[in-house]
Amino acid sequence: MASTALIFLHLQNNSIWELDSSRFGDFENMDYLSLDNNQLTYIDQATAAVFKNAERYSLGISLSGNPWTCDCKLADIRNTWPEHPLLFPDTFVCQAPPKFKNRDFWYLNQSEICQPDGEDEDDDKDDDDDEDADSRMTMILVVTIVASILATLVFVIVIAVIVDCCLRIRKKKQHRTKSVGGHDNAVPMD
Repeated sequence: MASTALIFLHLQNNSIWELDSSRFGDFENMDYLSLDNNQLTYIDQATAAVFKNAERYSLGISLSGNPWTCDCKLADIRNTWPEHPLLFPDTFVCQAPPKFKNRDFWYLNQSEICQPDGEDEDDDKDDDDDEDADSRMTMILVVTIVASILATLVFVIVIAVIVDCCLRIRKKKQHRTKSVGGHDNAVPMD
């Protein structure tokens, strides 16, 4: 009796969103595995290692048409599965984040991929510029407040000096009027 072997496994268009490496058996007799047009966003290292081992059996793997998220999670597979000679072209075309949309994952720089979402070198420069502008605005605000306080303090001191001078002048006038007015030197009348 002839043995049967799975040679072609077509799993495309099945909305598969995760691969479990324990589900993959021996690829020894398999020639082709298609996981095209599913919902895969990344491949974990364990699955990448299984696929890497499949190279020795010349297994062709097609993963095209999946919405790959090109971030550090996916970038980790580069260490496990740096190059697979039998991956079909356009296998890892990024769909997210937006800055990598429609770019080939294998041509992206590792440091570029692993930056936090929403950040790139230009954003860092913009953030630095924003922080500098915020620092300048804060400094201007502090200087304005301090200047206002000092101006108020100087105004209060000037007013206090003027009031003090006015009171001294008034006191001197009263003292002169008292001395000259004769009330102190007046002679009582009978």
